[in-house]
Amino acid sequence: MSEGSQVPEKRTSGRSLGWAVFFAEFFLCCGMATYFYANYIMTDIIHLPVDQVSGIMAVGSIVAVVLIFIEGFLVTNTRTKFGQYRPWIVGSYFVLVAAIFILMFLDGDSMLVVALCFVLYSLAAFAAVAPASPKYTLFANISGSDNDLRNLLNARMWGGNSVSNFIVSAILFPMIALLSISGSEIWGWRITQIIMIVATTIGVIIICKISAPYDQCSAANGAPEVEEEHVSAGEMIKAVVTNRPALAITLADFFRYAGVNVFSLLTIYQCAYVIGDMVLTSTVMAAYSLATIIGSFASTGITKLFGGRKRMSIIVSLIAGVAFVLVGFFGQSSVWLIALIAIAGFFNSPIDSVGVVMYMDAGEYWIAKTGKDTRPFIMNMQPLVIQAATAVASVIMGVALTTSGFIAGEALTAAGAQTLTMWLGMATGAGFILFALCLILIHNISDKKMEEYMRLNAENGLTLE
Repeated sequence: MSEGSQVPEKRTSGRSLGWAVFFAEFFLCCGMATYFYANYIMTDIIHLPVDQVSGIMAVGSIVAVVLIFIEGFLVTNTRTKFGQYRPWIVGSYFVLVAAIFILMFLDGDSMLVVALCFVLYSLAAFAAVAPASPKYTLFANISGSDNDLRNLLNARMWGGNSVSNFIVSAILFPMIALLSISGSEIWGWRITQIIMIVATTIGVIIICKISAPYDQCSAANGAPEVEEEHVSAGEMIKAVVTNRPALAITLADFFRYAGVNVFSLLTIYQCAYVIGDMVLTSTVMAAYSLATIIGSFASTGITKLFGGRKRMSIIVSLIAGVAFVLVGFFGQSSVWLIALIAIAGFFNSPIDSVGVVMYMDAGEYWIAKTGKDTRPFIMNMQPLVIQAATAVASVIMGVALTTSGFIAGEALTAAGAQTLTMWLGMATGAGFILFALCLILIHNISDKKMEEYMRLNAENGLTLE
């Protein structure tokens, strides 16, 4: 077969996997549903004080950062008969759902309970983002040098993520209420988590099956033989610190995810204690998720419209940031809260769809510059900054609830409600605006130039085709 005929065949094969990626992510995302409400579980079900919950989440997220940093080295140099990446994907998802399930059986504020909450949250925080690097690197192997296919696979992944978030957000709290035994809310959470564990298992099976031929260590499954070259820790760190595209997206994502996490942590309190309807959380999050579904499927077109991943991300992040800032002024109205969050969700979704690819782009740039493939480690910067951002967001949550006069089960004053609403809108909006500024000021490679590096690497045989 001629060299020129290999790329179209690769594209056809890759695109046929797009919907499989969609459904795999749909089921995998179910395992994240209750994790996003770990703070509520600890304050309103386990009954820990706000300052303890904030501390557990902040320090636990820092522990997760350390574990993720170590994981970056390990994934890059993993060599097993089950593949380089799939063992990390399987292990991470099952640690996540198991840790949250065990968390739901704790109660009280004894030192033992606090210690167990800390350990379980740290494990869950690590496991929630640990699959990102191996999973996205597999997608890069599937797409090879086909830039459009790389966008498509990640768009399908975020499409599955968004659809899952939409459905789960819409039914989560009604499901918890329906499954509560004798009016016990905690049993509703526990039974719901069992259902989510089953869904996650389905997702793990799908992702492992479709990615097997592309896992670098899976020669028996059809992958090409590769040289087991190990990259030193110093080279990996240098590939981020002295690599401006990698440094830019890492810092940018830190600010954006800090904002997103503030939104995730405070929304349930906004609905329950400011608007006075906890079940409204499902409506708000469903509206956000529906908007992200539309945005994820439109992301490839939006990216082309604005001329590339970097330029598009800058523009839409500024729009999403403004929408969140307006929540600070109008968020006490359920109608305005839903509308503004939906707008922000739509414009955040294209960033999610291409954000992980920008880490891969930084890896491609580094390969072209040095010949060293540190893509898994660079990719691991995203889960690392997500948890670093979670630590910051947890502190912001604690300050926001404390300054609002929050007491579990008691209504906020008018001033307290306004304070909490301002924290929700301003802190989240600032994260998106700072994201855009980091890309503008630090990222020095144009979208067109990045595509040239990808083609150069493929022509030189430096990336898997």
